[in-house]
Amino acid sequence: MQNFVYNTPTKVIFGKDTHKKVGEIIKEYGYKKIMMQYGKGSIKRAVFTMK
Repeated sequence: MQNFVYNTPTKVIFGKDTHKKVGEIIKEYGYKKIMMQYGKGSIKRAVFTMK
């Protein structure tokens, strides 16, 4: 195996209604796509409320 460095800067935001700020946050970084981790459908409910 070759030596390497793997860097994964991650911003984790907690709090009430913070999912509503996703658009603003990703625009700051110039991103167009993000990955969100979820379980048991909670993110699906959140995404539908953001529209």
